[in-house]
Amino acid sequence: MARVVEHEMEYPHPAEKVWRALTEAEHIAQWFPSQWGQTTVDFKAEVGAVFRLEAEKKRGWRGHVTGEILEVDAPRRLVFTWIGSPQEDASPTRVEWTLEPTATGTRVRFVYTMTGFSGMMGWMAEKGAGASWRKMMNESLPALLSAPSAAVP
Repeated sequence: MARVVEHEMEYPHPAEKVWRALTEAEHIAQWFPSQWGQTTVDFKAEVGAVFRLEAEKKRGWRGHVTGEILEVDAPRRLVFTWIGSPQEDASPTRVEWTLEPTATGTRVRFVYTMTGFSGMMGWMAEKGAGASWRKMMNESLPALLSAPSAAVP
């Protein structure tokens, strides 16, 4: 059974700016969770590229996420795998970002589809992932996009 986390936000910024925040390594490192500590990111939005995000290893987390870029349609759609736990080693999570220009900015839809989790552990993973991604989309990403001094030009 797949577990799906979905979230949608609208940002008062053009799609190209939001796209850069979602796809450029120096920007990704700024909006990923602060609880990870200093994050290093090796990410290129090119189909077939593999990536790695690293941060401090903590109890219950191995300290890195890897994945592969599956689809790129700049600045509208980005899809990649996400492997951040042993459960995802055999069945990677799928992450989809869809950007849609609006009259006042950009609507961003996020879909996180987990297939390697079941039972109570799956329920807990879904709730934890949902809370973390919503926090990033509701707080960290808007803060980066709205930062003075062209944090994301």
